Amino acid sequence: SGCEGEVCARMMADSSQLWLVRDVAALRAVLHRDGYLLLRGMLPRADVEAGRAAALVALAREQPHLFAPGQEKTTGTKRKNRSSPLKPGSGGGNDGE
Repeated sequence: SGCEGEVCARMMADSSQLWLVRDVAALRAVLHRDGYLLLRGMLPRADVEAGRAAALVALAREQPHLFAPGQEKTTGTKRKNRSSPLKPGSGGGNDGE
């Protein structure tokens, strides 16, 4: 994939439809291929947002240089055509794409 030794980001594949029709074989294949299953609507939104906030706080504590000055550490900052909370050039987004 050309991403060895660096962080590569891409849109996550949504497997919600496979879950709705209970296509277990296809879900297993996606999990094997991608290493995750994205199942929208499976968890309460508040729980997902709390987990995201906790992850961003931990990241800000361990890697504060990845955040822009004054940036909210529990929600991140949305930039035009970007949803990554990381600064451009930090290795955590799809910079230059």
